[in-house]
Amino acid sequence: MVERKEIVLPVATLVGCVGPHELRPGFALAITVTDDRLMSEATGQAKVPLFAEADGKPGLKGGVARFELSENACGAVIEPVLHPGGRDRRGARKP
Repeated sequence: MVERKEIVLPVATLVGCVGPHELRPGFALAITVTDDRLMSEATGQAKVPLFAEADGKPGLKGGVARFELSENACGAVIEPVLHPGGRDRRGARKP
């Protein structure tokens, strides 16, 4: 497993990531903040903690697939991107 360097982001930044993020029809990530930590709950799975890496992108803690939340030019989170096995699987942020 690749060792990743975790950084701490302000709660205001974490709150900007909160919401449902659909990766495909019927499979979404519910991103929440619990105890000043970003959490992800995939459809039918348990909640897992996310962390921000040195590049500021939230990632799966201890996961082998890299996950990030892509931003627009204004810094608003617009889509989740999962990188299983080196591929990019883009999703959509839902209202």
